[in-house]
Amino acid sequence: MTYAIDGHTQIIEAISRDVVLLHSRLYGKEPTSARTNWSDDLIVVLMEGVFTRGEKVLCDAGKFEGVRRHREDFQDEAEPLLRGIVEGLVGRPVRGFLSQVSGEDMATEVFVL
Repeated sequence: MTYAIDGHTQIIEAISRDVVLLHSRLYGKEPTSARTNWSDDLIVVLMEGVFTRGEKVLCDAGKFEGVRRHREDFQDEAEPLLRGIVEGLVGRPVRGFLSQVSGEDMATEVFVL
């Protein structure tokens, strides 16, 4: 169940907006779409169209694993910023964070409250 009552809709929209803005600032490219779902103690941000032109070239050349490794290293550095976005908007601590990118030009940011 996705919460969309008691002001959660505005928080969900703000999480999507702020995560997209951070990705845009850090990667130099805004995802083409983003959707946030919040259920109990789990918030998931799914973004599509995340690859830069250079990453697309590498993926098309069969080098997705290199793109994944680079993004994983990058996300390790971005984690405190992403946690800060969610904690600031939700008002609860993030107990766990997971980040992943797929060869289908999608990325997820998962926050466990």
